[in-house]
Amino acid sequence: IRNLGAERTLVLMNGKRLGATTSGLQDLSQIPMGAVERIEVLKDGASSIYGSDAIAAVVNVITRKNVDGGEASAYFGQYGEGDGNTEQYSMTLGATGERGSLTLSAEYNKADPVYAKNRWYSRDGSLGPNSTPATWSALSQNGSWCNPTIYDCSGRDAVWQTLNAGGNPLNPNDYHPLTPSEFANANQQMTALTGVERKSLYINGTYDFTDSISLNTDFLYNERNTFQQIAGYPYQSQAFDTPLSADSVFNPLGQDIDFRRRLWEMPRTTESQLKTTRFAPTISGFFDFAGKTFDWDVGALYNRNESVVTGHGDASLIATRQALGPSYINDAGVATCGVRGGDPITGCVPWNPLLPFGVAGQGSLSDPALQEFLFPTFTTRGETKTTSFTANLAGSIVTLPAGDLGFAVGVEHRKEEGSFVPDAFAQSGQSTGLGQKPTIGEYDLDEVYLELNVPILSDV
Repeated sequence: IRNLGAERTLVLMNGKRLGATTSGLQDLSQIPMGAVERIEVLKDGASSIYGSDAIAAVVNVITRKNVDGGEASAYFGQYGEGDGNTEQYSMTLGATGERGSLTLSAEYNKADPVYAKNRWYSRDGSLGPNSTPATWSALSQNGSWCNPTIYDCSGRDAVWQTLNAGGNPLNPNDYHPLTPSEFANANQQMTALTGVERKSLYINGTYDFTDSISLNTDFLYNERNTFQQIAGYPYQSQAFDTPLSADSVFNPLGQDIDFRRRLWEMPRTTESQLKTTRFAPTISGFFDFAGKTFDWDVGALYNRNESVVTGHGDASLIATRQALGPSYINDAGVATCGVRGGDPITGCVPWNPLLPFGVAGQGSLSDPALQEFLFPTFTTRGETKTTSFTANLAGSIVTLPAGDLGFAVGVEHRKEEGSFVPDAFAQSGQSTGLGQKPTIGEYDLDEVYLELNVPILSDV
């Protein structure tokens, strides 16, 4: 709202915070649509009341209660291209009695990912001069290297060459300068629309202990799984000081050579799982004192988001150094990491980065054993937790000539906690992905407010 960023709009559910990630973002989709009665939007900034996350506006989702009966719905959709299948099933049940009510809403939603290669406007990326693809990468999935015995391989003058069709990768003369038609089109491996699967359950219960004391409680549980994919990593040996060793059985020159190659066989994927648990009870009532009626309420909120993000497709630099290092052909005719006569490196599979995508042979990146060796799975865990307690009292103190002098007073204690913990390998920085470090933090606050409604004039 007002282009101030999503983290500057506060989202409430029945007047209480929805709960945010460590990025300050809130997921409205965790509330089942069948449970929503209406949504109120305060378009004015309310930071003086709610804090800096309400600078742009406040959105309050009001859920249904006192439902008597049931309803169910189903939805199925698909894009005209035959992909992006979407299905959604929801159910709401409710029962009311003399002293209370119970409402339950459940929803299941699944939307398949859509890939950029399947849309005309995204499959080729943006176009540059002369309608040539401007976003294709010279780091080809076919692999390329600069032959220092023929070209000046320093700086921008380097000539990168790739293997001829059907050529012998060990023959330096079987390579040709890389052409734009052989560049990598990353859009062919990108998701244009994230895949999402979501399960959510919402329960609202009310109960009147007496005519003047009531309980209202909300419970929400949500599981959300998402899938995203981007193109294989654009590997440059110079960036990681991992040349193809002169002693590699796949080296065509007999000296260390630098290379470039898109790790096309292994697109980078991210699978995110988020679990949300929310519990918000409130006891409210009224009482009479000195001929006046006073309203009161005491409430609590507990909201916890647990996330597990699994990444795959970034290469281990420890493994690439071994796979690109010395290797030889053993007596069985199999390429082996290490030096002949020495001990082989356990688990290591030699890699030939000059072998183009789709070409079979020893050292090919399409080999499942090589993929398993080079590409570990990275796991990051995060948690955010909101806990708050509130109490409010409102009523009229005295009657003035123009009307009752009203007041409202309240107090709130709130604590926010967050943590982000990548696994040890991600923290080590020994991969083609960005290094990550753990972080943890929290803050708490106490707030008190007092409002007076003073009538000055009446009947004018």
